[in-house]
Amino acid sequence: MAFGKRVCVLRHPNPGAVCAALTKVYKETGIWSVAVCLLHSFAHDAHKRLISKVAAKVNFTQILLLSAVMPMVKAVGRAHTACAAAYLTP
Repeated sequence: MAFGKRVCVLRHPNPGAVCAALTKVYKETGIWSVAVCLLHSFAHDAHKRLISKVAAKVNFTQILLLSAVMPMVKAVGRAHTACAAAYLTP
């Protein structure tokens, strides 16, 4: 429960699919920085942590978790901040 509301998870991320997608991005583009932005991660961060662990295994060196960069409820503002931080971080 977060903010007095119950969180109901309808679908969990598939770690294999997440790994495949991140591996493709890493190998084909050379991008090594990723921002993890999930809509309700301010209330339920287990999925965000799972994606972060997978990204680390793929060898992303800069992994920015949206709620860690800007802890607020509004997703769009958090996403802009996290993406900018991922882009600008060496």
